[in-house]
Amino acid sequence: MAMPMKFSRTITNWDQLPVLMDMATTCQLLQCADVTVKKLIQNGHIRGNQIGKKWRIDRESVKEYFCAHPN
Repeated sequence: MAMPMKFSRTITNWDQLPVLMDMATTCQLLQCADVTVKKLIQNGHIRGNQIGKKWRIDRESVKEYFCAHPN
């Protein structure tokens, strides 16, 4: 079972985030483990691509998902 990533950065504005976020930032925003983010990508809930070994996740799709699922 994957452990959630540690949250260390406080985000107060969506504009503070890069257009393409890394896995750690996405996990921090959604407060979930990386396997959950990967499932959200696979199921088409958010947009992301794996480039080499690193994931890049679209900020706007995470924002849309977050706003649609506030709980």
